[in-house]
Amino acid sequence: MPTQMTTEATVELQLKKLFPELFREAINDLDFFGEFKFYMEKYLANYVKIKFQSEELITDTKVWNENEKFQFKVYVYNNGPIDMKDIKLEIQGTAYADVSFDKNDDDLFQGFIIKNIGVLDAGEAKQISGLVYGKCTTHTNNKERPLIKGRIIDWNASLVHLITDSTKMGPINSGVTHIVKQN
Repeated sequence: MPTQMTTEATVELQLKKLFPELFREAINDLDFFGEFKFYMEKYLANYVKIKFQSEELITDTKVWNENEKFQFKVYVYNNGPIDMKDIKLEIQGTAYADVSFDKNDDDLFQGFIIKNIGVLDAGEAKQISGLVYGKCTTHTNNKERPLIKGRIIDWNASLVHLITDSTKMGPINSGVTHIVKQN
């Protein structure tokens, strides 16, 4: 019996290749939602970009030293056809820097911070509110290295408020790079 099922599946696959237009109308609801889920899992990689705009060091020098602080803006672009809501953005420091929303309290600088950025309509770009701060933690051996990264860690999709789907975390996008000198 298993051989017969395998043969039937092979014949169906060959027919689909030969006559794809005959099988287009045979798609059932599960196929539609399976395709939709596949599309949504790739949405962040295909349509969403995170960009960092460095505002240079707070001390306004060109080479950064250990323990110096810098500030930057974060922008999120939704270039796709789906409205995004309940977006959570994770901003990460690297081995060379920590991050914070408060430049004045050194105890608040850590490896990552999370910002709720709400709704981002299809085709919209948005700067998250306020500046984000980094603090250089170690030298980069006189080489330009990534200091800050970010990714979407949670969001919901909306198709004219009829279908809602939660997706997985997005890819990490490279952020601020610079040289940090050893003291």
